[in-house]
Amino acid sequence: MAVQIDKETLIKHRFWIAVPLAFLFTLIGLLCVLSVRSETKAAWEKAEQTNKELRDLAGMGSALRNQMWIDAMKRLTDQAFIQKQKLWYEVYDRQNGVIRGPAPEQPAGSSDFGTAMPGDPGRDYVAGPVIRVTNPLITWPAILDRRWRLPTEPSRVSQRSFGEPLGVVIEEYRRHFDRQYDELLKIVDFLDEDAKTGSVRAAGSSKKHADNALVLLQPQKWTSKAILDYEAWIAQEDIAIKRELLRIIADANNIIARLRPEWREVTFPKPAKETESADEGDQFDGFTSVGDGSATEPESENAEENAPEPIDQRRFLNTTWQVGIIPFDPDKGKGYSTDLWEGWLIDVELVPEKGGLALHGAVANLSRRHKVPPRKLQIILSNDDPQRPTERAFTIDAGDLEPTAKNSRGYRDLPTKPLWDIDGLSSRTFKVDVSSFPKAKKIVRIQLALTGEDKNVRDHRRFASPNWVMDIRMVPGTSGAGTAVEGMVYNRSGKRRLPASFKVTFTDGRDEFTEIIKVPNKAGAMNAGTQRAFPKHDLKRAIANPPKRIVRVREVLTWETVPVKRIDKILIGKPAHVESDRTKVYKLQAYDFDKKDPTKTPKEPGATGGLDDTSAGAAMGGTGGAGEGSYSALAGGGGTGGSGSDETSPNHGIPLKRYFEVTDELRRIPVALVLVVDMDRINDVLTAFANSRLQFRTTMSPWSRIPNLPKPSFAQTGADSDRKRSGNTGSSGGTGPGLIGSGPGATGSGGEGTLEGLGGAQGIGGSGADSGKSSYDESTQVELQIYGLITIYEDPDAYRRIEQQRKNNPPPAAATAG
Repeated sequence: MAVQIDKETLIKHRFWIAVPLAFLFTLIGLLCVLSVRSETKAAWEKAEQTNKELRDLAGMGSALRNQMWIDAMKRLTDQAFIQKQKLWYEVYDRQNGVIRGPAPEQPAGSSDFGTAMPGDPGRDYVAGPVIRVTNPLITWPAILDRRWRLPTEPSRVSQRSFGEPLGVVIEEYRRHFDRQYDELLKIVDFLDEDAKTGSVRAAGSSKKHADNALVLLQPQKWTSKAILDYEAWIAQEDIAIKRELLRIIADANNIIARLRPEWREVTFPKPAKETESADEGDQFDGFTSVGDGSATEPESENAEENAPEPIDQRRFLNTTWQVGIIPFDPDKGKGYSTDLWEGWLIDVELVPEKGGLALHGAVANLSRRHKVPPRKLQIILSNDDPQRPTERAFTIDAGDLEPTAKNSRGYRDLPTKPLWDIDGLSSRTFKVDVSSFPKAKKIVRIQLALTGEDKNVRDHRRFASPNWVMDIRMVPGTSGAGTAVEGMVYNRSGKRRLPASFKVTFTDGRDEFTEIIKVPNKAGAMNAGTQRAFPKHDLKRAIANPPKRIVRVREVLTWETVPVKRIDKILIGKPAHVESDRTKVYKLQAYDFDKKDPTKTPKEPGATGGLDDTSAGAAMGGTGGAGEGSYSALAGGGGTGGSGSDETSPNHGIPLKRYFEVTDELRRIPVALVLVVDMDRINDVLTAFANSRLQFRTTMSPWSRIPNLPKPSFAQTGADSDRKRSGNTGSSGGTGPGLIGSGPGATGSGGEGTLEGLGGAQGIGGSGADSGKSSYDESTQVELQIYGLITIYEDPDAYRRIEQQRKNNPPPAAATAG
């Protein structure tokens, strides 16, 4: 009789039914565990066997390392060490503008990596002697070089490397210290309320932005105590860092302010040394003279192999030639292309040829739809002699190009090969004999050539920025005498903009002078893609010495048009480090100034340097004259400098633990800035930081939108002044943990807010009463917080000099306890 199993039966007898199932699953699990255990055991035994073989192999020692192996390893190690030293020289020279003479000739048998130094054969790179340092990073007041003569070489303080002993710091240093900060304030165009000029603001409580900027820079305040030499070194390092940070901000603004020549130089592609055989269409088919239409004989098949090396190679791109040629259609809202790479490209080489010189090149239209107009251009060559510079111009006719079907969609990037090596590209080649200028060494620039139609034009140039294109001509003055300029500007920004004023620089061949050209704004703002002429402007230059050429053009930035609108914070060292989420987990270090003192024995590699977290407490003695004393003694208050701790210097409380990383080759320091910038210019600002000679490495760059800043006091109209500015609640910016100004809001006074983050400094908040009229959705400004690490390279020559001094006069051995 069949047993019927229904739902009720299963529920009633669930225990007995589950027993066999549980046994079955347990058995399956046990089998799996035993199988895995067996495989694991086998793998473990194999690993043990491999480990035993490696230990046995290592135990054989010199039996395997024969002399040939040892020599090969030493050679590779020496080469790697020398390459490291070579790189050290290169980055230090680049950061400080060091110009060196040729390196000394290597003795016979030395390798390409460098020559041997006495006492350490084969393990040193020898650089050329220093001719001059054009742009030192860390500087001193110039007057100190004459009044502060040190007893040992180098005797000039400006030639000492960071951290080298200076002895007693002279009193002139204290008197001239603050003047360095006055020079820093000139780097950025801060608002000047008295002159009603300037563009960049500085957050603070003062009504004068220059005063606020000085507070943001936090100059070191010296007490009546003596200044220790390493305190002076840290103070000068701070000035150097702040100088470069201000230059970065100025450079970010210059991206907008500077109008570059329409033919801007871009990277010339370097052909590979070894290439596979190209298709027939890729071969260069000789040069055609564009100027007179005549053709030269095609080059022989092996001409490329026998061709001499070019003296110079350049590539120039023009993306503004369409302006004024392609009209703007207001109905469709379209005009000339604004694609970065849609331009007119010229590749040109200066090459020796049959006892003379020639310019070889090619031109191509990378545009999708526009025809290049027939134009004559000038290629300017130079003898590249800094003492007696000479330039000459040579004319080519390089226009009338149609885009090919292959290029109908345009280029998303510049071609990676020279134009004459690209198959199917609509291009024209040219050749110009420049043997009349036998000393030519460099291709300087390309510009428009004057034609027969330009009888009264003395110079015709075109300059462009992200916002404007200026077409400017130098013509006779209004009365027929003197010189004037006229032309027009084009709004290429894509936005409606008020006409700007431009600072135009001219040269008479020897001297330069600048005048302000104003574009009329009575007609109001200019729509995107439109143009406006500016009337003839007579130059004030004397008639007897008229200008010959337009050199450069800059937009005069205002508080409305400047990209970096306000500086709210500049922090260096620990204050910047503690707020950086990505780096604050690492402890900061102090610098070991004793390692630059040749009278002291340097610490062994790996030993604790300077005043680190383990050095607190133990005084190591040290005496000296007023203000002197051993750096090592300061951890517990030793030396005559006074009492101190491992965190700050004793006499003036300068923070010592400020370095993220310290090695023989470099010092890395955390920095942080808070800026109010145009939303569209965030990438320009970050790019300017990345291109700095400080080797700025951005670790965090959060931003948040804030209400637009109000007008400065001198720009307010009567209606603006009548508004009550009672300090409405503004926004302090970031909301993430650990960010500068991370408070949810800040109450302002007189239109300025208060920073709730670092130090409680004023100025981060929104625009007070103006925040009511400008919502976040309408705002075009953001608070940008930038955290990063900067790198300062040590002087490799100083290390060698100090080591040599130690060898010549070894320091006395340290006394040991009996």
